Amino acid sequence: MRRFLLILFLFLILFLPLFINYLILRYTTLPEVKVPDLTGLSSEEAIPYLEKSGLKWKIAGEVYDRILSEGSIVSQKPEGGRKVKAGREIRLVLSSRVKKVIVPNFIGRPVSQVEVVLKELGLRLGEKLEEPSLEYEVGTVISQSPSPETEVEGRTPVDLTIAISGTEEIR
Repeated sequence: MRRFLLILFLFLILFLPLFINYLILRYTTLPEVKVPDLTGLSSEEAIPYLEKSGLKWKIAGEVYDRILSEGSIVSQKPEGGRKVKAGREIRLVLSSRVKKVIVPNFIGRPVSQVEVVLKELGLRLGEKLEEPSLEYEVGTVISQSPSPETEVEGRTPVDLTIAISGTEEIR
């Protein structure tokens, strides 16, 4: 145990100051560059600007945008105009023509209300199955597919199973 502590002590005394000095020199000697404003440009147009500025890039995701063409830059972090150290990574969010929607939990809600919500969200009503239920009121949703909180593309059909009278024979 003493030997380990001695080695650790020597490491801290000898190498830690060198490592700290390296970090200080590394991050204080890098030149600062101005981040170009890339919003509205296609990723193919934007990447040469970043590389020319000595910056790295990463596609951070996509969001639905009905105005910008698909693959255009909707936002970036850090924003254009800021000064950063050369070599910094710029995260780009691209536009997509496919709208993503989180499917709500429709279980226990009246089917008439669900149809309105589906339309508002840009989803479609899929199959409507009926099943006897003693637990749910007639005309309410007892199951759905896709499941609640699932992210889907717009116009995706949502299948519903609707409660009917619980006095019928359950299959």
